[in-house]
Amino acid sequence: MESTTRRVRKIADLWGIRGIQKARFIFLLIFPLLSAFRVSCEDYVVVPEKSQAFTQDEVLFTLEITGRDFSEIQFDLPEIPPGARFISSSKTYDSSTASSKIQFWFTFSHPGIFEFPPIQERIARRRVEIPFAPVEILQNPSLVFPEIELEFSSGGGGTEFFAGEKIRVDVFARYCVQILNFSFEIPRDSIFSEEWRSPILRDGSRFPEFSPSGKKIATFLWTPLSPGELPPPAVFLEAISYSGERRTATTFSKNPAVLVLPFRKNLPEDAENPIFSESFMEEESSASGQNPVSAYDARKIASLRSRERRSMPFSESVSEREEFERSLGIEGRGEDSVPLCAASLIVSFLFLLLIFFAALKRHAKTSVFLSMFLFVSAVFFAMQFRRTRIRHAISLGGPVNSVPEPPRSGESLIPAGVRVKILEDVPPWLYVESDETGGWMKSDDVERIR
Repeated sequence: MESTTRRVRKIADLWGIRGIQKARFIFLLIFPLLSAFRVSCEDYVVVPEKSQAFTQDEVLFTLEITGRDFSEIQFDLPEIPPGARFISSSKTYDSSTASSKIQFWFTFSHPGIFEFPPIQERIARRRVEIPFAPVEILQNPSLVFPEIELEFSSGGGGTEFFAGEKIRVDVFARYCVQILNFSFEIPRDSIFSEEWRSPILRDGSRFPEFSPSGKKIATFLWTPLSPGELPPPAVFLEAISYSGERRTATTFSKNPAVLVLPFRKNLPEDAENPIFSESFMEEESSASGQNPVSAYDARKIASLRSRERRSMPFSESVSEREEFERSLGIEGRGEDSVPLCAASLIVSFLFLLLIFFAALKRHAKTSVFLSMFLFVSAVFFAMQFRRTRIRHAISLGGPVNSVPEPPRSGESLIPAGVRVKILEDVPPWLYVESDETGGWMKSDDVERIR
């Protein structure tokens, strides 16, 4: 009996050792295969059809896996970044190359470089991560219109500009197929000259290819003769857009004002000689302590007051307008709120309905009580409506004439930034009144408060 037990234990020990050796052999055999599979999966990348594409166009991404039938492949879409939208996907198998191809279609709403998280794939019941190649999305040419951009630089290459010193103005055009007309206006109180013009403007040729960056078309030299926050030089072009439409572009839509500092007495060695230096010195000494309002400032005041007029009282637009006017040394009453006038009308109508239902229920006291509130709201609405009907504007700094004719010597002037009341509108003239004077002004010399 003991000898039989010993034999069984001896056989079991022998088989245990062999089992361990066999398992080790199988592991050493499978491990290179698993490593090879892992390396091959790391070589896969979901690539876009083109490295650059346009907004609103469908962009194709492709993943090709060799040696696998698409029935063995399952995938989960990654988290889609903001601005991208998934359209569809498909899986196909090419027997000639023994490869499966997975395709994804996306659209993008805005330009930029988009990067997707890795896609989760299950290949032959094994879960792997396959990265997406980034794609650069450009603005769709058919959805944009021609634009003008200005770049300013001083004579010494700096970013500070002073009155009486030359400013180099480079003009760039974007989103144009062909420029038909090009013109500019000489800024007020300045010397303005054209230094260079592109051959595209001279012969009317087309731009060679689409590019999201602007193409330089002209260079000007601008010498402002007075300090302040000045509007950019007015440059206009008429061009054909990529959608085939004929469009006009100006410098006012996207180019901010230029801050020109007062004339400086001590010039650097590399600076060019300023124009009329003695005049600037006298003007600087005589106008010290004053904060002149430019036409650009006046237009901004009109824009802020238009926002205030379309907002409720005590809104953020009111404080923004007051802060800007205070920085210019201007004080004046605010604009009457159009939404407040509409709200008072709605309240009056609600009180009228309540009185009607109270009368139906024969609640005499309630009707009398509500009638008092109706009277107050109706009076408030009438006053507010009368005020909002009055038209106002902001003077850009123009002469006031006693008759609607070109200005004559000795006529008065309404400074820029002053709020005026419009009493008559006879294009191209307006009869306006301010706190100090009144008369006829050209409509181009004021900015209406809408």
